[in-house]
Amino acid sequence: MIDDGLETLRTTMDIAERKAAVEAIGMDIAENVPNVFTGYTLTDVAVGEQVKNVDGWVFPDDTEGDGVPGATTMWGYVWLAD
Repeated sequence: MIDDGLETLRTTMDIAERKAAVEAIGMDIAENVPNVFTGYTLTDVAVGEQVKNVDGWVFPDDTEGDGVPGATTMWGYVWLAD
């Protein structure tokens, strides 16, 4: 089932077909993969002094980002200082 859905995602740009494939993949995983959700875990991102702008990213609509929630760092906005 997952392989079929992935094949659909690789081969079509039709939004309805893609949505159906993602839904089928999600349902297969939900039914066949055991998961235990235990709550939120505090996460830190630690970098050296020369690494800049780890929490200073901006969304495409110019809304400022929210630091690094869940350690989802926007590495494309980060740079190294000399």
